Amino acid sequence: MKRCILLLLTILMAACKKPPEPGPYTQTLSAFTCAPVSVGAGSASSCTATISAAAGTSGFPITITTTGTGITAPKSVTVGWTSSKVTFNVTTTASTPAQSATITASAGTVKIPAGISVVASAAITYTITALTCTPAKLIPGESTSCTGTLSPAAPLSGLAASITSSSANLPVPASVSIPGNSSSFKFSSTASALATGIENDTITATVAGATKTVAVTIDPSAKFQFRLTATEMPSLMDSAVVTPVIKPTGWSGALTVRGAGTVTLSSTGSGASFAAAGNQNTDTAYVNFTSGSFGTVFNNSSEISCYLKSAYSFAERQALPSPNMRSAFEIYDANGSWWSLNTYTSTDNMLRIGFGAKGYAAVYAIPAGTEDTVFGKGVTMKLRITWDASSFSLWVNGQQVQTNSITQPKAPSWGTTSAFTIGARNVRLNGGGFYSCDDTVAEFMMR
Repeated sequence: MKRCILLLLTILMAACKKPPEPGPYTQTLSAFTCAPVSVGAGSASSCTATISAAAGTSGFPITITTTGTGITAPKSVTVGWTSSKVTFNVTTTASTPAQSATITASAGTVKIPAGISVVASAAITYTITALTCTPAKLIPGESTSCTGTLSPAAPLSGLAASITSSSANLPVPASVSIPGNSSSFKFSSTASALATGIENDTITATVAGATKTVAVTIDPSAKFQFRLTATEMPSLMDSAVVTPVIKPTGWSGALTVRGAGTVTLSSTGSGASFAAAGNQNTDTAYVNFTSGSFGTVFNNSSEISCYLKSAYSFAERQALPSPNMRSAFEIYDANGSWWSLNTYTSTDNMLRIGFGAKGYAAVYAIPAGTEDTVFGKGVTMKLRITWDASSFSLWVNGQQVQTNSITQPKAPSWGTTSAFTIGARNVRLNGGGFYSCDDTVAEFMMR
């Protein structure tokens, strides 16, 4: 009986024991290549060793040797568990002489050579394959981000791109460093706030004799400009005539003041606030423009910009009676709202900017925790809406924060019933004046 029990235990232990991994290495080295096969001094080639089957738990070691001078390669590499290949770099220095070299991968009795040639640095021809700046059309004070693409990649020692501009109103850095093995470089430029005329400028990048240019336009001209100053609004009484700095022929502007509504001009420059605010139009104020030729401006513009100076902290704005929308402006064609801009706090305790263009509307939420920094009490926020045939975007303080697609372009219908209101929602909505803006609106412009 004892002998049977011992035999049974032996059988059970043998059955539970993990079977040994077959052989030390059942795989073999099957391929070895390096690319590119021609490298410049101070550059690198990527080599890949492949084995016949996935490596076991201990991996698969491969020995690397080279016949080259001034060429650096690892002495050994290991194909990791479950993998069938390993990749590593063979590098040269800027002083590596031109030569033909052989890199050999060895495993057991199998040896596979791969040849590379090192050419002198001077023999490498670089090309700037692309140079782009976005946006390519700027207003004074606006920035553009530029990116250049280099081929081949910079050597390990790196390169420098020399940057020049055709205009002092479009300053650029004198040079930009390109790190080793990088194939791109970036820089930015800000159009001068002193630019007074349309400029078609050129930015040029030069790298190791290769040159590329990109066109950037500065356009300070406005099709409509209303700074909201005492000069433009000499009277703040109801029905007073309003005359913007730049107003197309045939446009008529007038001020509306109802009940307890008021208009207050900024004491420090341009800008006006319109009170009282809220979801009513009995006590309100706003400016409205009418014209039978709105299309000559609106159909040929691509952006609207203005400044808003907040009358409230974020906490104060949240405590306002709901809904607490403040409408900076709204443009109506014969059928509906075509462009608009407003601010409000939502039920999820976010400060939001509602904006619209070409008959489409969207909402942007100011990041939580930054509300008072971006639009707190006494803080001025620069807002800009841009559009083209396929999208419209909101810019806050010079940064593009949101873009929305225009999937089915609409055709506006301009006529004598169209209206353009600043300081409240449009007069087409029950006579206008809802959600008047007691934040200060200034420097309204269309381009």
